[in-house]
Amino acid sequence: MGSLSKSRRTDLRRQGRIVALSDVRVEFGPGRRDLDAGEVASLHHAHVERLRARLDPRAPLPADYFATLFAHEDVFALSYRDPAGRLLAFGALLDHPVAPRIGTWAALRPEQGGRKHLYFDHYVRLIRHVIEAGGRRELSAAQANFEVKRSLGFHWSPMHRVAVPRWRTGR
Repeated sequence: MGSLSKSRRTDLRRQGRIVALSDVRVEFGPGRRDLDAGEVASLHHAHVERLRARLDPRAPLPADYFATLFAHEDVFALSYRDPAGRLLAFGALLDHPVAPRIGTWAALRPEQGGRKHLYFDHYVRLIRHVIEAGGRRELSAAQANFEVKRSLGFHWSPMHRVAVPRWRTGR
């Protein structure tokens, strides 16, 4: 937090207080088998569908993907629920002793019953976990919404992708 601008620090602390004083139940931990994979997949699909490019050919991630992902002891899941138990948002941290990575995030929009400030609260909680765990040299968080992530202290680093035709991989 000390490396961020004073206004960003003030804003993040204010948002954290708002979430802490709200009726939102926050749970965080590794190997989260308590999360309903179907509920998570549905929220993720709606979130991605709202933001994706029109010509993005990727299929929605299935519930089994999330069940397997969140069952791993090195994957920390963060969930936000309303008093009725409805999943409002979730995030994931793929923990690693040297270079953890902030993974998928999805949330309901406020007009759908979601809550404001959860996105930044989730970043603060995941970053705090990485710092407290110690020994990490870096933390990556993908490059979408980069300007927002820059305001949280992230720096751009080049990424490369390789596309290989399926016939070339022997399948």
